[in-house]
Amino acid sequence: EPEAVIQPQKDKKRFLASYKPSVLVNELRIIIGQAVDPSSKTQVVTSLLDQAQQQGVIETALFDAGYFNQQVIDATEERGIELLCPEGRSQGKDWHKQSGKYYPKSHFQYDPEQDHYRCPQGEILTCQSRYKGNAASPAYRLYASEACGRCSHKDQCTRSAKGRRIKRYASDGAKDALRQKMQQPAAREHYVKRQGMVEPVFSHLRYQQGLNRFRRKGLAGVRVEFSLHALA
Repeated sequence: EPEAVIQPQKDKKRFLASYKPSVLVNELRIIIGQAVDPSSKTQVVTSLLDQAQQQGVIETALFDAGYFNQQVIDATEERGIELLCPEGRSQGKDWHKQSGKYYPKSHFQYDPEQDHYRCPQGEILTCQSRYKGNAASPAYRLYASEACGRCSHKDQCTRSAKGRRIKRYASDGAKDALRQKMQQPAAREHYVKRQGMVEPVFSHLRYQQGLNRFRRKGLAGVRVEFSLHALA
């Protein structure tokens, strides 16, 4: 199965040659877009949105935290679709990305007027250098602070002797705007409908139709098989 990718299964314990199926559904739980990729669920977002727009006007798209990236932001913006997508788990007061090791980048607040970051302890990180980027790596600005050396929370932030470094990419502005939108009560109230819309569809595919594994080989065959399940 050379087109499949070895990846973790639902139980997080097994690794098998697999494909990633995706669906886009409406409020009636009707599939209006479907696709299969060897390993990425974000690569098919443009296809899902295009399929959905063939059925009518799409005003808002609700995606889970796994889709919080520039590719999805650009795909929805180009099509005039509002995007609601949290960076972290949509539970509790803070929907930002969490980490059990160090403060995530989202906990550093960027001030566009002053062009600096403020860390969770209130210290200022200023721009230290710039990287122009190349074909493989995008350009960024590097921010740091001398206060890291005397900070009592350094172990919660970084293990680097030079202190915490924050890279700011051109795409970070759009991500900051999306984070702020997801703090609005109206956006959150709308977003929480996502689980009730799409999860029953996956449940039906798995437990009513028995789609716990693909039985055809090769990406083309798997796409045909999943299309038939989605149609059913």
